[in-house]
Amino acid sequence: MRDDACLRTAQTVQTGLSMLYNPSRSLAVKGGLRYLQPMVRRGVRRILDRMIRFAAFNTPNCLKRNVKGKVIAAGIVGCGHFVKNVYTPALNKRKLNLVCKSLLSNKVIDTKHVQKCLHYQTSCFGTFDHFMNSGMNSIIVATPNNAHYDFIVAGIENGLNVFCEKPLVTEISQAYRIKNMLEKSSSVLMVGFQLRYSDIYGKLQSLIENEKFGRVLRVRVSHYLDLMDNLAKPGWLNDRSKSGGGVLFNVGIHSINLILSLFGEVSKLSAQLESSSLFSDLGEDTAYCRLDFKEGVSAKFSLSYLKGATSDSGFKIIVSCEYGLIFCDLYKNFIFIRDKKNKKSKHLYFYDQDSDLIFKELNHFCYCVGENIKPKTDIEDYINTSLIIDALYESNNKKMRLTLKDKTYG
Repeated sequence: MRDDACLRTAQTVQTGLSMLYNPSRSLAVKGGLRYLQPMVRRGVRRILDRMIRFAAFNTPNCLKRNVKGKVIAAGIVGCGHFVKNVYTPALNKRKLNLVCKSLLSNKVIDTKHVQKCLHYQTSCFGTFDHFMNSGMNSIIVATPNNAHYDFIVAGIENGLNVFCEKPLVTEISQAYRIKNMLEKSSSVLMVGFQLRYSDIYGKLQSLIENEKFGRVLRVRVSHYLDLMDNLAKPGWLNDRSKSGGGVLFNVGIHSINLILSLFGEVSKLSAQLESSSLFSDLGEDTAYCRLDFKEGVSAKFSLSYLKGATSDSGFKIIVSCEYGLIFCDLYKNFIFIRDKKNKKSKHLYFYDQDSDLIFKELNHFCYCVGENIKPKTDIEDYINTSLIIDALYESNNKKMRLTLKDKTYG
């Protein structure tokens, strides 16, 4: 009786949650969520995502759906917190033309957890050789940073397409070696800069290109995290030999990549990095950087693992133009626009969650694999970003402002 009750409960929850993931099937759900305030709606969706993960985790194998049609069979290396909580909701979406066929992690309990959270059957492997021979054609690398390079190289050597979370590698020389391998291979490699595929980034880009705001004068970027408790625990992030660097390398790479994609080549740069005595192995926990672009735009960055004294944790971009101002909050998912000419203001709200961003970038990866074309965030894009980050580290070490020439600094 207990098993029957669990089965009926799982069936009911899955039916209801499938409507929530496909609101067009349910007018009641669609209408109900539409009229909620944006902040409340995001909170409701976050709760629903947790319900979905809970239901999937407790769903018997007999309820796992069968995947039909032509899809990309991928294997995931690394089943940590990010994969369990962000990747699995994205991989469960029916519109994604990619399925996880294989799982590999150094912790069996994490692999089993991800396996249970997926809505379809997948296999767990204990050795890398068995994992590579599981019949997949693509590999998703979501391990700690220092392990990325070996898995990427193994994937390309075996003719697999590779999707890797940022940062791609811990040293720029490794990125150049991967680039040389790709030139001799037909494999597609994509770096996981998920914010580049978000709706809010697309809107910010169109607003900047809009002539009614005039020329962009300056940009201010602040990215504050509140990781004091997490950094106090043992882990790869607070060990620079495993993470590759501090906040500039692991967090600033997102904002620098975004701004580079919007404004092009950098002419001059400078950086000031600070390290707290509390975390000696972490690297820098706070970074202040400045990039001067050839187009005449100046961008200043404030990055920190520790929440600012006068600022809440978050990711904000302020773009000052000749005839207006654009304020973009990438954590709370809204854009505020002030039009100086018409003296009008406007708020634009977006509803992408982390799992939605993963879904969109994986969809782009599938498209690039199917058409055998380069992704927007390919190895070239990553190298350009890494060169700037390396130059910022050198600027801090030399205590001077550097001038860039032909994508090399000196």
